[in-house]
Amino acid sequence: MILYYHYHKNKGNNIHESLNVIHDNINMIINKDNFNLSYDEMSEVYQLYSGNLDAREIRKIFTKYDIIIAEGIGQNLKTIKDVRNILAHGEQAFEDYGRMIVLTSLESHFANTKDFLTEVIKSVSKYLDRKQYREQPPQQRRRK
Repeated sequence: MILYYHYHKNKGNNIHESLNVIHDNINMIINKDNFNLSYDEMSEVYQLYSGNLDAREIRKIFTKYDIIIAEGIGQNLKTIKDVRNILAHGEQAFEDYGRMIVLTSLESHFANTKDFLTEVIKSVSKYLDRKQYREQPPQQRRRK
């Protein structure tokens, strides 16, 4: 991500103008150089995610990398996301919402979220262990 930002922020009109950027990127990769980047700077050129991801959106993102997250878990993430937005935007007070929710619902949301995140961690670990990140992304394979 840092290399993507650095390249797009500093690239020139032709390869000769981009040589310094290419050299800087190589130095960063081999740890000869440091690159400090704030969230705001990165979000100028690279789509970053807000706190509004649910299981459907996470699955969609992971599919781009051939990482499949099992269906049947994570259904509660949409409800959690929607309630978080309602509370964050002041449409409902925490105190009022807290009166309406029962302990079993909280426990169910927690268990479902924990199961989903456990599946995400397992799937990403498998992806990393198999070094699938070295393979061409699926969307590029389809274009050929």
